[in-house]
Amino acid sequence: MTRFLAALALALTPTSALALTEDECMALHPEITSAVEMVDCTMETEAGEKALAEALTSLRAVLPEDLWAQQEAAQAAWSAWRDAECAFEAAPYPGSGGTGVEIQCRANLTLARRQQLVDAAELWKP
Repeated sequence: MTRFLAALALALTPTSALALTEDECMALHPEITSAVEMVDCTMETEAGEKALAEALTSLRAVLPEDLWAQQEAAQAAWSAWRDAECAFEAAPYPGSGGTGVEIQCRANLTLARRQQLVDAAELWKP
């Protein structure tokens, strides 16, 4: 029960204000079974992905062209790592508790990655 409450508290921590539709969240997370999980998904997933895309666009504008392919490969590897890491973090929490942990993990790691990309763009600015 303590794990579930910890997962629920983590899942209720807001990180953004943009939204995905419920259908999009169900497509991404078919294991969602509660209204709390649905709210978390709809509020966090798109916001993080949008912020990440904006950071990548900013980085591309200042990164030398010969390094862009390397950055794309790094981004693809990071995305696969994020998904695996969040599935691992959620594994100890059965059912809906794990879903909330996974959604929150994805949001947190995506926003952290966004900051890394913003910082990298600052370094490459002329």
